[in-house]
Amino acid sequence: MLDLLIAASQENSLTDLDIREEVDTFMFEGHDTTAAGIMYTLLLLAEHRDIQERVRIEIDNVMQENEGKLNMSSLQNLSYLERCIKEALRLYPSVFFILRNPGEDVKLRNYLFSHFFVVYIFEHVTYNTYNTTCILLNVK
Repeated sequence: MLDLLIAASQENSLTDLDIREEVDTFMFEGHDTTAAGIMYTLLLLAEHRDIQERVRIEIDNVMQENEGKLNMSSLQNLSYLERCIKEALRLYPSVFFILRNPGEDVKLRNYLFSHFFVVYIFEHVTYNTYNTTCILLNVK
């Protein structure tokens, strides 16, 4: 991504200040979403001692197999922990909603939605209920 920003700078599309602001945004957003994911995972593990114990046993076993060390390949063997993290992210997504524009008119059953509509998809509601909730806005 940084390569694309530098290339845009060389084409005079972006200034050095523009690049710095974009990099700051990437760094902040990545830090914020990662911290939220870790926080919710730890919160859920603290609330569910039985699952926490299974994660601890899995980590202990993997560390014993690797002489007390964790590395990138041994992390691949933490499948239960991975499922716990994914479940925490499903329950508490770091991005609460997504906006999409269909780009063309869409017909759903008897309704015709103009390509001018913006669709808001609320991930928390979508992943935690059977009824998908979205809001359509006409933004001609």
